[in-house]
Amino acid sequence: MRDIKVAADIFRIERPELANSTAFLLDGEATSYGELERESNRVANALIAAGIAPGDRVAILDKNSAAFAAILGGALKARAVLVPLNFRLSADEIDYIVGDAGCKLLFVGNEFAAIGDELAQRQPALRRIYMQQPQHGLPALAEWIASAADSDPQLAHEADDHTIQLYTSGTTGRPKGVCQSNARFLAGTRTLLHSIEFLKPEDVQLVCMPLCHIAGIANLLGGLLTGCRVVITRDFDPVAVLDSIQRYRVNTSMWAPAIIQFLLAMPGVEDMDFSSLQRIFYGSAPISPALLEQAQRVFGCEFCQLYGMTENAGIATFLPPEDHDPARGKLASCGKPYPGSELKIVNESGQPCAPGEVGEILTRSPWTMDGYWHRPEATEETLIDGWLHTGDAGYLDEDGYLFIHDRIKDMIVSGGENVYPAEVENALTAHPAVAEAAVFGVPDDRWGEAVKAAVVLHSEASEAELIAHVRERIAGFKTPKSIDFIDALPRNTAGKILRRSLRAPYWEGRERAVN
Repeated sequence: MRDIKVAADIFRIERPELANSTAFLLDGEATSYGELERESNRVANALIAAGIAPGDRVAILDKNSAAFAAILGGALKARAVLVPLNFRLSADEIDYIVGDAGCKLLFVGNEFAAIGDELAQRQPALRRIYMQQPQHGLPALAEWIASAADSDPQLAHEADDHTIQLYTSGTTGRPKGVCQSNARFLAGTRTLLHSIEFLKPEDVQLVCMPLCHIAGIANLLGGLLTGCRVVITRDFDPVAVLDSIQRYRVNTSMWAPAIIQFLLAMPGVEDMDFSSLQRIFYGSAPISPALLEQAQRVFGCEFCQLYGMTENAGIATFLPPEDHDPARGKLASCGKPYPGSELKIVNESGQPCAPGEVGEILTRSPWTMDGYWHRPEATEETLIDGWLHTGDAGYLDEDGYLFIHDRIKDMIVSGGENVYPAEVENALTAHPAVAEAAVFGVPDDRWGEAVKAAVVLHSEASEAELIAHVRERIAGFKTPKSIDFIDALPRNTAGKILRRSLRAPYWEGRERAVN
């Protein structure tokens, strides 16, 4: 691993032999490390010339690309903070995030030009740069940086400079920006790369998870920091992923369980050549032991599970390849904490739980977030004495391995995406026919969990009508796949909706209440 002092150093190439080697391969087009360094320098100098000051937020709305990486590197070198936007969100959701972060500039892929236009109407001060082609008289990225110097601006960085601000869904229906400093970012990156042999310089790494998520960002930056060859797919497409593995002789990648399931469902997958694969990292959602064993058989390589969340850079525990032997009895586990981090399970009184006793999972590490952007109260509720309260419920076995049992919070994980009921309920109750709504997750063989709603009506409305109404307001993956119409929602004596009583029948007969 290259020696770096701040996150921007990842995009500074000091070894001549690395400058000429391939950094990215996308649709057969190669970008060298030297080209990436120069492009990120141009972006940095263009941002500075545009008046972007240290600490200013700039957003990007696009799918995976080499240009995405250059913008990330340029923002870091300009001491700006990049806010990657989930391209699956609705215009309303993206508008909120851009406004909450106070973004000064938006890089927008032409595929999402309509959302960019809408944001410009809502936030007239927001400047736009189009990623691929000029539009509305505004420049494309290549034109915008063409006259900028390709030399490094070499700004003096501080350990507490914020780096990347990723947004995580909020229990109150509004997402929160997770702030992580240079110091915390580097602590987590070094731990990840050193503790689990994440990547080697000779590796060919595949990045197919979105760069707007912590898993995608970690995968990308780990590859660049190692100096290996990175194959990028624009979006997750099973055909493209399987083709890339065989064409480029991919050695390693990071996948969500839903990706594994989609790949295994592809016709002829069992007859494909996966001999180049050495290790697959997986996480973002629970995985069933049966699916994992099938993946081990088909792909024929080592597997390593990673458990974490945006608030701790996705680095909480890991289950190494040697623990993936079914005879060890740990396939349903998330493993043990990384070196330098701590983990404990506590009951409702905050007291440590005994082995096998279910409680809330707490983690503490040097790479835990600084806090939520402009959310001191939410930060204080989540970070207590340095301990990150994950909202996940689990237990430790006698060997100290973590097992996820349920979620203390009501979050739903569908296809690796986090969905919070309050946000979906807000969209449902905006329909004039809906009196009340409760949203919860139910088992789904394809997505892990599916979003389901129970609705109380005060006038007539159909399931299809309500689903269409929600889809117009929030991302498709958050939209209920089915709706039950009931006379009244169950509540406790304090009047709080008992989502768990609605959810419980769908999980009967299962060992754990996550899928």
